[in-house]
Amino acid sequence: MAGGNLRLMQRQKPGVLYADFAACNGYVSGLERAAQVKCPALFLLGRLDAMTPARGGRALADAVPAPR
Repeated sequence: MAGGNLRLMQRQKPGVLYADFAACNGYVSGLERAAQVKCPALFLLGRLDAMTPARGGRALADAVPAPR
């Protein structure tokens, strides 16, 4: 899996990976913003998701009015 991920990162255009990680690092106020959601929201949480652990997704889902 590590080799496949390395190859995927190598194929990105310059700056794409940096922009992705910078966006993740700059992510703030998620729970407050989630509480403002006005449309139906479906959360698919994966036990083995390495980027967004299920416990983090559950916290976000709990902040959304009437999540599924």
